[in-house]
Amino acid sequence: MQTATRLMAQGQVNMEYAEVVQWQDDRLLVKMSSGLCLASRATGCLVAPEPGDRVLVSDDGAGEAYILSVLVRVAESPAHVGVSGPMVLGDAENDLDVCGESVHMVAVENLDIASARLNMAAHTTTVRADIVDAAGSQAVVAFSSLKSVFSSLQQTAGRVLSRFKRVYTRIDEFEDERVARKRLVVASNFDISSDRTVIHADKNVDVKAAKINLG
Repeated sequence: MQTATRLMAQGQVNMEYAEVVQWQDDRLLVKMSSGLCLASRATGCLVAPEPGDRVLVSDDGAGEAYILSVLVRVAESPAHVGVSGPMVLGDAENDLDVCGESVHMVAVENLDIASARLNMAAHTTTVRADIVDAAGSQAVVAFSSLKSVFSSLQQTAGRVLSRFKRVYTRIDEFEDERVARKRLVVASNFDISSDRTVIHADKNVDVKAAKINLG
C-alpha cells in the first residue's frame, strides 16, 4: 500500500472505485470513471471479484491494472476467499479460530489433518465412507448405548477378554463354532433345551456329578 501511494504521488498510479462488468479470459473488465479497463485480481485481493461488484482498482495507465479489494458484493451467493496457488492460513505460533453457523470443508483430492491431539465434540456425528481404515496402538471406546449393523463381519484378534453383566444372543439360522480347546465354567444352573441334542466324541464322554437324573 505504501508503494502504491508513493507511485500515485508521482503520477504513475491511479486508484479509484470501479464496477466489475464481466470476465474476459483470465482478467476482469471493469468500468472506471475514465472508461473500461482490463484488470487482474491482485494477490492481496482475497475475495474473488464477480460481475456487478464495486471494487478498488489501481491503474498505471500503461495497461497494468489490478483489483486491490472488493468493496461491495451484489451477489447473495457465498463469497469465495483465497488466492491462486497454494495458501497457508494462520500462524503456527498462534491460535486460529474458524467460526460460523455452518462450516463446510470440501477437498477435490485429499483432506489431511495432522495434530498432536485431536478433540471433537458434537451432539450428532455422521461418518459415511466407502472404506474406513483406522490404525493405532490403543483404542478406548465408551458408550452408554451402542447399536451395530453389519451385512458381513470378520474379526481377528490374538487375545480377547470380555466381561458382561447380561448377554442375550439370538441366531435365526445357523451357528458353527470351531475351537481347539474349550472350557466352560458355570457358577449356578446350566440349562440346555432343544428338540434334539447330539454329542459326538472320538474317545470318551465323561460326566461327573453328585447326582445324575435321566429320563
